[in-house]
Formats: sequence, C-alpha cells, structure tokens
Amino acid sequence: MRVECVDLVKRYPGGAQALRGLSLRAARGSALAVLGPSGCGKSTLLRVIAGLEEPSSGAVRLDNADASGLAPAQRGVGLIAQDAGLYPHLTIGESIAMAAGRATRTEAQQRVHESAAALGIAHVLARAPGEISGGERRRAALARELVRGAKVMLLDEPTASLDASAAAIARAEIAEIRARLNATVILVTHDQDEAFALGERLAVMREGRIDQEGSPEEIYQKPANRFIAAFVGRPPMSFIPGRVVQDAGAWFAPAGDLPRVALAGFRGREASRAAEGEVLLGVRPSRVRLGAGEWRLPVARVERLVERSDVFLRLPGGALLAASPAEAKAGETVRVEVQTVHASFFEPDAVGRRLDVEVLG
Repeated sequence: MRVECVDLVKRYPGGAQALRGLSLRAARGSALAVLGPSGCGKSTLLRVIAGLEEPSSGAVRLDNADASGLAPAQRGVGLIAQDAGLYPHLTIGESIAMAAGRATRTEAQQRVHESAAALGIAHVLARAPGEISGGERRRAALARELVRGAKVMLLDEPTASLDASAAAIARAEIAEIRARLNATVILVTHDQDEAFALGERLAVMREGRIDQEGSPEEIYQKPANRFIAAFVGRPPMSFIPGRVVQDAGAWFAPAGDLPRVALAGFRGREASRAAEGEVLLGVRPSRVRLGAGEWRLPVARVERLVERSDVFLRLPGGALLAASPAEAKAGETVRVEVQTVHASFFEPDAVGRRLDVEVLG
C-alpha cells in the first residue's frame, strides 16, 4: 500500500502543535525511516497515519484514497509500539487470534498459523509473552497485524529500550522480517543507526516538519541544511566560516589567518552566490587528515572509542573541527589537511540552507 501525507497539521487544545504542514510519501512495499530528535512529532505522525488521532488539517492518502473518516480497523495499517502490545494473560497464539475479528474459529486458527509460520514463530504460539524473547514478541506483534490484514506496518522506536548489542540484533531481525513481508514499513526513530540500517529512504523530521527526504546516501552526503548536517553522522559535520574566492580558480579562504584551500572543479547553480559573501564550509570528519597540509591547529580533545579515536581541533574563533579516525594528543599542535572534494557549503544564517554547489576534485 502506498502512503502519502499531505500538509498534515496537528494542534492540541492549549495551542501545542505537533505537526506543522508535514508532507511525505512511502512507496508500496518500501521501507521509510523517519529520523528526528525526541519531541519533534514522530509518534504523533504514526498515530495520525493509523487513524488513532485526526489531523487538524491536511490528509492521509492510502493508495491515493483519502483516509479521512476511516476508523483504524478500516485502514489496513498496523501500529507496533515498543512494548509489542501483547496481552500478558493470553498465549501468543491467542493474542494474535484476537486480530481475526469476526472470522470463524477455523479461519482464525488458519490465519494465525500462516502468519506465525511466515515470521518463524510457530513454535511459541502456546507460550505467554513473558516466556519468549523480545525479538519473538516483535514478530508476534507483526503476525497479529498480518492477521488483521495490515498492508502498512508502523514501527515506533523499535529498539529504543535496548542496549547497543541487543539493538543491533533487533535491527537484523526487523530487516529479515521485512524481507519476508510484502508490506510497506514506516518506522520512526531518533537513532541514526536504526534509520540507516532499516530505511531504504529517510525523512529527517524537525519541529513537526520534514526537512529533507531522500536516500541514506543523499541525506549524509548532501544534507539540506546545517541541522541535518549536524544531526546525521558521528562525529557530526564541522562548519568552517570563510569565503569563496575566484582567483585563477576557486579557493576557500577561511576566517582568521589560515591558508586558503583549493576548490578543484567548483561549480553549481549557486556558485556565483557562494562567492558573494560569507559561507560555512561543511566537512565530514573522514575528510580531515592529520600530519599533512598547511594548516596548524591545536588539539582541543581526543575521544577514544572502541574501534577508533576522534580528534577535535580548535579553529580560529573557537569552533571545533573533527577528524576521524585519527590519532593525536590533547594539547599538541598538528598539521591539518582539509579535503574539500564533495564538501558542502551553507548559508551562515540561522536556517543554514545548503547551497547548490559542488567540488568535484
């Protein structure tokens, strides 16, 4: 089933506004991950799609049909919460069968066994929710929605309550389940690992709106604004203030007394605009090399992680420049090379829109 949200607004009594003209699309059979910070309206979005809440304005369209006025049971949409929502006093099979509605006992049992077999949990149907693993409970919740006839699965922070190791296992299980189902999946999360692992496409949400929608690669390589650039990636993208100078080629002249950096193959629809005033050069940590280059910067701090070290360098003016993976000692001054290929340029105002330019080499 294809899902489309058109200009959704959700206001609550008292003036709080959870959705502010939100629009997005999920193609039939696709997996869309909505990534955003806590409190941005992600769970409200799922409840509106499921029909558990009505939007103040705007529309939800399911296979091009307006879903306004349709009860949750009529939408073909299943919402799976973090706790799976199984009945603790019933067996797994009984909980799943509750979704069969008015089907006969024989029909209900057949649908339960078909869905359980499809998801690999036929062996736990006689057990209670407390007697099975978290992954099996997630599969049981999905099986229940299949019995209900859901063609769209909505997952609300599916691994939020798990530690890092358990979350990685859960992501693998969810990816495996999705591969078995012919269903559209929309999940919301604040965890970029979860979003990138499970989403064929990503929508980055902030303050009730979608800031950018695209493939994971597009979101990472070409963030639409500074918020996305800083929110996606660990360590996040660094921003270096300066100007683009046209002088026998294109150069980036950073603020302060640092040497300018060549911008080979600098071009784009807004190339001339980028050269009109101050800009912010956005650089991913993997594009910062230590031990080479003409810049000399002090090391502000070093964060040693399990598999790498992140080095944070102090720029003139106080901003930090991240390099990862890298090795250095806090307090020392090191030579730094900033590789500008595929770098991003942003307007320096509060919005920080990404300029339509690129550096090719």
